[in-house]
Amino acid sequence: MEKKSLSKIKLLLIILIAILILGSAIGITLLCITYDYSFLVLFFMNLPFSILIYYSFYYLNKHFENKQKASKTFLISVILRFISILLSLVLSFIFLYFTNKTTMPSILYILVPVILMTLSYVLGVVIK
Repeated sequence: MEKKSLSKIKLLLIILIAILILGSAIGITLLCITYDYSFLVLFFMNLPFSILIYYSFYYLNKHFENKQKASKTFLISVILRFISILLSLVLSFIFLYFTNKTTMPSILYILVPVILMTLSYVLGVVIK
């Protein structure tokens, strides 16, 4: 059992490093081409929420032996995911509003947290 969880941690670290490298490369490319730092800020601002969503899937998978603990764990993980997604989107909108990027081409940066949250959901379901 210990070896299986260790391999999951290694897989998570490899995936996290790949996401960091890919997101940083995209952000630096956009920064060099358009001189707009919004992608990088939104990416690094929403990455902790994405990790928290993945962790909620990992935490949910740990306590299914005891029925009472399983129901509490399920409720906690669902609330944690909901709060993470809501807080991520609200902070992204606040950042875009205060940097005056709520016009049409720049508002598409709101897709950054949506893509990160979707990616963490998929990883959480697949790897859990």
